[in-house]
Amino acid sequence: MVKQLNPMVGKIYQSNNCGKFKVVEYNSSKSVVVEFLDTEYRTTVQKTSILLGQVRDRLVPSLYGIGIIGDTPTKENGKFTKLYNAWKGMLERCYTEKSLSKCPTYLGCSVSDNFKNFTFFKEWAEKQVGSDKDGWNLDKDILVRGNKIYSEDTCCFVPQEVNKIFTNIKNTNSGLVGANKQSSGKYSAAVKHKGKIYYLGSYATEVAAFEVYKETKEKFVREVAREYKDIIDLRVYNALMNYKVQINN
Repeated sequence: MVKQLNPMVGKIYQSNNCGKFKVVEYNSSKSVVVEFLDTEYRTTVQKTSILLGQVRDRLVPSLYGIGIIGDTPTKENGKFTKLYNAWKGMLERCYTEKSLSKCPTYLGCSVSDNFKNFTFFKEWAEKQVGSDKDGWNLDKDILVRGNKIYSEDTCCFVPQEVNKIFTNIKNTNSGLVGANKQSSGKYSAAVKHKGKIYYLGSYATEVAAFEVYKETKEKFVREVAREYKDIIDLRVYNALMNYKVQINN
């Protein structure tokens, strides 16, 4: 005897927030396979959820209207995973008004199409040096100087200390990084390293102060590179060893 299809099979329904879907398989009232028309995403739900429109397409951008979570778990033991938090933070920095107003240096930054998908990001991240270490951060511009796009080709994970070595002292009256104009008309040079400010003397010109800053800053960056050589990505080590302070940083 041929089993008859449930009358729901083949019918199209409207979800509350994710568009239309059709029933492709009916196993029981608690196991109904549906497929969304726009994304072809399939999931198994209860009949009641279908009738109430409470069916979610996990391939629809849901995080900040940009991020696609998919079926990849975002939590372990009830807490968001380190990689989910890294992915969420990346999208937040680039696409939320609150974050951009707080950190305007991220204006103009974006995330690649691949990285907008959490499943892709997680699979990429799990292959990267340091992605599983506490206190390591996702970085977008150590490997590619001045980079504005988070992607699999430009990003890496680095210890916080490595991430912080590029922080400069803010100068309010000088155009060159590391140089600060004094009331005497001369320029002082200073560099910040491992939370400490090193004053490098006073100079007759802004360029002279900058040159001393540049030499010292590059020396400190190389010191950090050597300190972390055995645990950081080789690409990161090479980028640090070859780092040059630019006059228009």
